Amino acid sequence: AVAASVAVGFGVAASVLALGFSGSQALLYGASVAALGVVFAAVGAVAAQLVGHARTASGAALSVLGVAFALRAVGDVNDSLLSWFSPVGWSQQVELATSPRWWPLALSTVTGLVLLIVAAALVTRRDVGSGVLASRPGPAVASRRLSSPLGLAWRLQRGSVLAWTVAIFALGVVFGSVSGDLESLVADNPTLAAYFAATGGSVTDAFLATSLVLVGLGAAGFAVGSVLRLHGEETQGRLDQVLATAVSRVRVAGSGLVVAVVGVVVVVSAGGLGLGLTEAVVGGDPGAVARLVSQSWVQVPAVLVLVGLATTLVGLMPRASVLAWVAMSWSLVVGWLGGVLSLPSWASGLSPFDHLPTVPVEPVSWAPLLVLLLLAVLLAAVGLTGYRRRDLA
Repeated sequence: AVAASVAVGFGVAASVLALGFSGSQALLYGASVAALGVVFAAVGAVAAQLVGHARTASGAALSVLGVAFALRAVGDVNDSLLSWFSPVGWSQQVELATSPRWWPLALSTVTGLVLLIVAAALVTRRDVGSGVLASRPGPAVASRRLSSPLGLAWRLQRGSVLAWTVAIFALGVVFGSVSGDLESLVADNPTLAAYFAATGGSVTDAFLATSLVLVGLGAAGFAVGSVLRLHGEETQGRLDQVLATAVSRVRVAGSGLVVAVVGVVVVVSAGGLGLGLTEAVVGGDPGAVARLVSQSWVQVPAVLVLVGLATTLVGLMPRASVLAWVAMSWSLVVGWLGGVLSLPSWASGLSPFDHLPTVPVEPVSWAPLLVLLLLAVLLAAVGLTGYRRRDLA
């Protein structure tokens, strides 16, 4: 992970150098990116020693990342010291374009080294296959809700649904807190002004539209992980115990799919709620809560297309299921940077989010939403059919 961070840092440095910056500035910027990667590689290493399950460790590390991002965002908007409590803020304090300085990266270097030393020490203080924090034993008697595949699917994924809901709600709150300072931010940043101009509409509407897309992309991260969990249960042999009973494959896979779809709606709504609440407080518009929650639902059909794609891959080509993450990553690139990168229409059109109406910049158009929903249903049906017929691992 550290090597990958350094490699990305060199790539960033080369890109910045190509833009006309000096060699020292390019190296500084690349180092700031690499340092941030090293810090969170160390965070992940510590989390992996504390708990015994990869999913829990990933969730804990991502929570730290979310808090760091929020501290940096709120600190930058309010011009406060909060940014200095965030590794993301340390990397930004190099001030590449104004007065380049290396010393903020010392904070990242020291923090990364300390965390890696802590992780190395914790390795020798835990049982193999377990974490420092011992897992609690389960109840002696199972709940009646676990007697059905749907109940089991919900029990397995309820922690993930809750974590993503809280994270995307927090993301909405962070974006909403910035909305009151948009005009001043755009006035001082021509690049940001060009970014919002590419979206269209007023600066506020363009910002809210971008925020809603990022909320949808966050929900897509949950959705893809939720569907691919079925393949993980299969490869790790836990699914055999369920299928050995009088339960069909389609019922098992369909139960996981139901949880994923319901979770998508909940996560997207949470993001719209966080955005609406802060917009109501910052902008003094109480109606923003209901409006932004309902507008966030526009993202659901695009997310469900990725759910359908992941289901198809699990059902037909389980070894290629990683392609679902590739599709999600490409959607992120298009949704976040598509307007700035001036991608060709065929390339941006590969993302289902590119076909959504840009609310609130433009009114809701139902035709593309219905087409995306139909595509999602077809992909899910193909995946479930393939899953019923193919050999299991």
